[in-house]
Amino acid sequence: MDARRQQVLHLLVEHYIGSNRPIASRDLAKPLGVSSATIRFELAALEEMGLLYQPHTSAGRVPTRDAYRNYAHQFLPPKPLHEAAKARMDAAISRVDGENRLRMAAQIASSLSGYAAVTVLKPRDSKVEAIYLSLLSDDRVLVVVVLEGNVAREFVIDAGFKPERITLERAEDSVRNLKTTVREMQVKLLLLEHQSSPGVGGVLKALRERWGETVQGVNYSSGASQMLSEPESRDADFLRGVLELLEHPNTSNSNLPPGSVNLSVDDPNGISAIQVGFRSSVGLGSVAIVGPTRMRYPHAISVAKAVSDALSLA
Repeated sequence: MDARRQQVLHLLVEHYIGSNRPIASRDLAKPLGVSSATIRFELAALEEMGLLYQPHTSAGRVPTRDAYRNYAHQFLPPKPLHEAAKARMDAAISRVDGENRLRMAAQIASSLSGYAAVTVLKPRDSKVEAIYLSLLSDDRVLVVVVLEGNVAREFVIDAGFKPERITLERAEDSVRNLKTTVREMQVKLLLLEHQSSPGVGGVLKALRERWGETVQGVNYSSGASQMLSEPESRDADFLRGVLELLEHPNTSNSNLPPGSVNLSVDDPNGISAIQVGFRSSVGLGSVAIVGPTRMRYPHAISVAKAVSDALSLA
C-alpha cells in the first residue's frame, strides 16, 4: 500500500472512531488537500482490498477489522504517557502490596483509558509461607494460604464433619513446617493425611482435594460500566463479550514477555483488546484494556504500556 492510500485509510479510521458514522469522501478531501474524485478512487481501492465497506450504496465507508488492525499497529511501540500522569500512577501502585497492586492497576488502567481493564497473574509454583483454617459453619472450613511475596489465596473446603477447634489447630500445626511449594503440597498433604488422627486426616484430605484452586491464576477487572457510554453497548452481544473477556481473560497470550504488546481486533462482536506483559514481585502477568473496535488506540496503547511498566517496577 502506498503512502497516500495509507494516509487516506488512517484518516478515515480516525474520523470513524470519533463520529461512529460512515465517512464520505468530502470528509477526507479537505484535510488531505486533494479532490473528492481522488479520495473516491482511493476509497474504492481500499474497499477492494477488504479494508473498508459501505453499509449501503449511498453511504460513506466504514473500516473493517483489518483496517483497525492496520491503523492500530502504527502506534507501536507506544508513546510514553504524560509524565505527570505516569508519576501519579507509579506512586499509587507502589503504595499497595501483593496482589492489591493488580487490583489498583486495573482501576487505574480503566480510569485513564476510559475503557474496561483487567490484570491477569499467571499461575506459578510459589513457596507456601502459611496456611490458616477457620470454621465457618457445620463442616465448612475457610482456608487462607499465604504464599511468598505476600500473596494470599482463599477458598472453602467441605470437611464432611464438624471439626472442633483443636482439630483445626492440629491440622494447621501439621502443615506449618512443611517448607514446600504449591505444586509439591498435594503430595505432602497425602503423606500427612495417613500419618494423622482421623479428625486431622479428614481435614487434610478435604484440603488436598481442593488444593488445585491455590495454583490457579487470578485476575482483577475494573470499568465494565464504562462500556455503557459507548454506542456499541446497545448490542447485547457486545456487552456479553466484554463481560466474558473481563471474567475469563484470554489465556492464549499468557506467556507474553514483559513489555510486549499484543493487539487483538478479531472479535466478531466488535471488541478490541490491548494486552501488555509484565513481571512484578508477585509474578508474571499481563494488563489488558478492553473496548470497542472503534477504540482510541494511541492513548489506550500508551496507558496499557505505562501500567505494565508500573507493575514491573513495583
